[in-house]
Amino acid sequence: PWDPSTYLAMQYQLQQFWEAQVNTSYLSQMHQLQQSWEAQLMENAELWANVNKLQAEISDSKDRLTRLEEEVSSIKHEFERPTNEIVRTVPVGTRQPRKRGRRPEQSSSSEEAL
Repeated sequence: PWDPSTYLAMQYQLQQFWEAQVNTSYLSQMHQLQQSWEAQLMENAELWANVNKLQAEISDSKDRLTRLEEEVSSIKHEFERPTNEIVRTVPVGTRQPRKRGRRPEQSSSSEEAL
């Protein structure tokens, strides 16, 4: 015999079963999404740390390059100075060393003085 209350009870049980299945599947998907999201956040944090580290290295390299360019410019300026300025910077009392070999011949006027 068919009883509407039994039918409603069976329908309610089926509904609960399917809701439980759907909820379990939904929760499982949500859990997987959350894990994926957290893994992505960790990867992003690591990537940003590397980006910041590389930016710091680039900044340091630019500073070092600027200092080297200034140093090269000052050295280049030293080599481009006119010769007479450089000659004036030779300390007094220093002279070019004598050439090897025979002494230069003395002129006849210096021999006559002897």
